[in-house]
Amino acid sequence: MSKNISIDQLKLELKNTFSYLNFRHGQLEFIQKILVRENILAILPTGGGKSLFYKLPATISKLPTIKVSPLVSLTYDKGKGLKTVLKL
Repeated sequence: MSKNISIDQLKLELKNTFSYLNFRHGQLEFIQKILVRENILAILPTGGGKSLFYKLPATISKLPTIKVSPLVSLTYDKGKGLKTVLKL
C-alpha cells in the first residue's frame, strides 16, 4: 500500500465514502499505520469506531480485504447475560 496518502486524502475519502467529517480519537493514527503495513492492536469499546480500521484502508487500496469477527459469540454472550439478568 502507498505511504504517500495524505491526511487530507484520508479525510476526503472518509467524507465521500462514509459521510463522516472527522476521525474519532486514535482512528487516523491507526489507519495510517495500517496503510504502511504496520501491525496494530486496537482495544476500543463497542461503538468506538474499530470497523473503520479495515473499511477505509480497503476502500483506498482497492485490495481484497478479509475481516474475521467474533460477532456470533459476542451475540451469544450478550443473550446469555440478558437471560441471567431477566432470570429467564
